[in-house]
Amino acid sequence: MKKLALALAVFVTCAFAGPAHAEKKFSFELGTGGAYNFDTNLVIDPGNGEKREDFTAQYDNKPFEDALYYMMRVGMWGGDGNAWEIELIHHKLYLSNPPSSIQSMEMTHGYNLITINRAWMMEGDYIFRLGAGIVLPHLEGSTKSGREFEGEEIFGQEFAFGGPTVQTAVSKRFYITKTIFANLEGKLTASYAKFDMEGGGEVVAPNIAAHAILSFGFDYARD
Repeated sequence: MKKLALALAVFVTCAFAGPAHAEKKFSFELGTGGAYNFDTNLVIDPGNGEKREDFTAQYDNKPFEDALYYMMRVGMWGGDGNAWEIELIHHKLYLSNPPSSIQSMEMTHGYNLITINRAWMMEGDYIFRLGAGIVLPHLEGSTKSGREFEGEEIFGQEFAFGGPTVQTAVSKRFYITKTIFANLEGKLTASYAKFDMEGGGEVVAPNIAAHAILSFGFDYARD
């Protein structure tokens, strides 16, 4: 057991040890991909006497229909090979099993995940990430009675404040030139969104999703 613990400690130390003399730099990435949404509980309460629905929801992602699924990320890398990042995932949810009283419900213009990440560059240009942030959902839907509903707006924009989100990810960079790279990434996100509808009612829409993303980016040196 002691040998196993020692071997594990050595592995973790080596894996998370970035390049000995990493360059301080900024990075920018833009990418697309798709996500698999695990079944989660969903509450839709349209208010105004409409039926409240509380059920296990199934979602499609449809990453290339309507608004595009995409990811943007900006990072500030230190001399230790590690970074702080700001990331946006324009995640999408289409309810595929609406209950009897709901005609449709979707977040096509985003179940948007905005996170601050800590990233560790490992040997072989692999990167491990942990992040936490907020969900900004853009809800659209309608009931069988014909009532349309959407999320309550914040700051005059068509987005609601949903709640917290966390993520973990592993990616591999492939440098095309010294500064331009492609990045292949697998990511798991867990989010909780509870927000009001315009005109009354509320939605509680947690989400757990596995994402696959291909992005392209570039580095540039900083002082």
